[in-house]
Amino acid sequence: MARGAHIRVYRKLYWHHGIDVGDGTVIHLAGEPGHSKGALVLRSSMTEFLRGDVAETVIHQSTLPPDRVIQRAQSRLGEAGYHLLSSNCEHFARWCVGRSNVSRQVESAAWQGTAAGLLVRHTAAQVLKRSAPTIARRLAIVLGPIGTTIALTGTVIGFLSRLQAHAGERRAESS
Repeated sequence: MARGAHIRVYRKLYWHHGIDVGDGTVIHLAGEPGHSKGALVLRSSMTEFLRGDVAETVIHQSTLPPDRVIQRAQSRLGEAGYHLLSSNCEHFARWCVGRSNVSRQVESAAWQGTAAGLLVRHTAAQVLKRSAPTIARRLAIVLGPIGTTIALTGTVIGFLSRLQAHAGERRAESS
């Protein structure tokens, strides 16, 4: 890993992101899903950041120079505020390196939710077409609208994430 690099470490269900300061420390937004109270941007030792796991570098086509990346990360030290969908550790790290303020893992989960919801909706429709009154049919009647709701929710979150990213890009271009 290099000084000013955007790094991440896998935490069972998600990736935790930060900026390698190059001196054995990492600046990151320490707000874990489900534990966002008191979350803030802090500087931790690499050991604390890794928690026994292995980090990998996130490759971007272009980034700000390492000193500028670290300067941006340091400018937010102590800043509070964590939101899974709009202000998580990935949003923070991508902003530091000069990329759009977007979380690829939030977008991915949203679109996977859309696909899963559509699959549930489609399967329920097929069951309703083909079966006589059975438990499966009754279940399909319930699952159809649930699938639609899941698909719509995923789609809305995915689009909101994209809109947020574009708004962040416009703000960055104007500053």
